[in-house]
Amino acid sequence: MIIFFYSLNILLLVAGIVVSIRIRSDDRNISVALLRSLVGLPLLAGEYIYLTYNFNSQTAQLVLFSEVIFALLWIGLAHRLHYITAPNTKASHQYCLFFELPFALAAAYYLAFGSIQPSDSAIFFKQYTPEYFSTIFKLSAVLYASWRLEQFWRRLNTAQRWEFKSLVIGCLFISGSLLWSSSYQLTYLHFTHDHYLLLAALLLSGWSLVLYGVLRHRLLNRKISISRKVIYAFVIPSILTVYMLGFGFVSIGMNAFGLELPYVLKWIFLVLGCVAIGVFSLSGRIRRRIHFFISTHFYMDKYDYRNEWMSLSLELQGALTERGVVSALHHVLSESLYTTQILVWLGDPSRGYRLVDAPDNSDIENDKNRIPANDPLIYFIRNYSA
Repeated sequence: MIIFFYSLNILLLVAGIVVSIRIRSDDRNISVALLRSLVGLPLLAGEYIYLTYNFNSQTAQLVLFSEVIFALLWIGLAHRLHYITAPNTKASHQYCLFFELPFALAAAYYLAFGSIQPSDSAIFFKQYTPEYFSTIFKLSAVLYASWRLEQFWRRLNTAQRWEFKSLVIGCLFISGSLLWSSSYQLTYLHFTHDHYLLLAALLLSGWSLVLYGVLRHRLLNRKISISRKVIYAFVIPSILTVYMLGFGFVSIGMNAFGLELPYVLKWIFLVLGCVAIGVFSLSGRIRRRIHFFISTHFYMDKYDYRNEWMSLSLELQGALTERGVVSALHHVLSESLYTTQILVWLGDPSRGYRLVDAPDNSDIENDKNRIPANDPLIYFIRNYSA
């Protein structure tokens, strides 16, 4: 389990560095920073819980290393949120590469040679040791993140405050929890067994607030267009996969904490899962209800023709020439159809068609851009169009 936790922390760190190098968009960097924090919070809370059941020096070093990684993620999130209220500010896209990587490497090196002294009920460390300076860094990171969150909240307007209220409250709650733990560690140079369990509960509570705000107000601002037929075809395998993976993770977690799932309960879960999948596979009525639920709650049409018609009407208000009408049509189609190239042709079957709008070819009077009336394409459209 320790190697597994180390791998997840390193993966989060490397993902941020790779994304900061490849992505230049501020919106995407904000989304990535938010996703990393949403993944890092339950990971750190899980490590706290794991430490309470495996109180030894190796697990303590893992937790201290994870705290440094999460402090870097937390600083990154607070740093990125600034660009929501200041979109014209030039962002530092190499932040992760020049800030997160050196601190992570230093934390890994010094904590590997630390002097942690765990006992049956607490973890003790001395002043001016790697553990002491890592706690100072965590405290500084939390204070910096709280300051940036307070600035971010002040710059939001009324509508934005309604959207980001749960996110900011959850982040401040998490920052307060980490501030308490860091202050206690620096004051008494130890942290007890019960405190880690309490801190895990506090982090999960704050994470729930942040997750609610992200899902409720769609703060990631990402749309993924997938065909309904594809979604419906994968409903049964997806449900089976999620159920079995959840059952497997519960079993692994219980084994890691020295617990054993009862034999009867294990077979009850397996039988119930198989029965549910069988009923779903054989009952068309249940499938139709689930498909309807997916379509009404998790699916959004690419466009609404009524809204697009209103947009076209607004674009045509100042269009007095043919070119203006075609430009308005091109703009509305490009915004609604999610395509990078749209060609508009005008004419009739008797006289042929001419290209009047092409992004890569402005020479609309060229004969090469005309389709004559006897062209096979016009014959096909005339005879086979619905």
